[in-house]
Amino acid sequence: METSKGRSIVLIIIAIILLIALAAGVILYFNFYDINKLNPSLKAILSKVPILNKKIIQQDVSADANKEEEKQQILQEKEKIKEEWAAIEKQKLELQNKEAELKQKEAELEAKEQEIQVNNEKLETQIANVKNLAQYYELMDASSAAKILQNVEDEFLIQLFQNMKKDAVAEILSNLDPKKAASVTKKMSGLQ
Repeated sequence: METSKGRSIVLIIIAIILLIALAAGVILYFNFYDINKLNPSLKAILSKVPILNKKIIQQDVSADANKEEEKQQILQEKEKIKEEWAAIEKQKLELQNKEAELKQKEAELEAKEQEIQVNNEKLETQIANVKNLAQYYELMDASSAAKILQNVEDEFLIQLFQNMKKDAVAEILSNLDPKKAASVTKKMSGLQ
């Protein structure tokens, strides 16, 4: 009796193993599970079953194809990254050139501002000098001032007159040579 019980247990164990193998085969055959995720020793055992061996080989080939496709995609992405990096480097170089150009323009602008400031200071000094001279000529006798101013350029004389009182200008004009007085008057009016 014990031998029949032992045989029964062995048969039950064999039946269970066969059922498990059959279930595993069905799961793998109908792609319910990825064969590549199996333990290598279990995969080796299942590959001995002819139907599953074909399936394992197909999935291995498919996995290899997927790996090759992934490699191609990675290479394409690397190429895109290289191109984008080259574009970034080009833009960086252009930006550096623009920055250098901008610094040069800033330096030129500063130089022009300094030049303008120097010219403004000279002009302010000249205006102050003309105003001082105008005051001196206002204080002089009109006939003496006319004798001195007779030989001065018309533009300078006009600047002096613009900084003097009207009655002083009138007296000096009356003492100037009539041609000189007429020329200065015409220029002061803006007609010439």
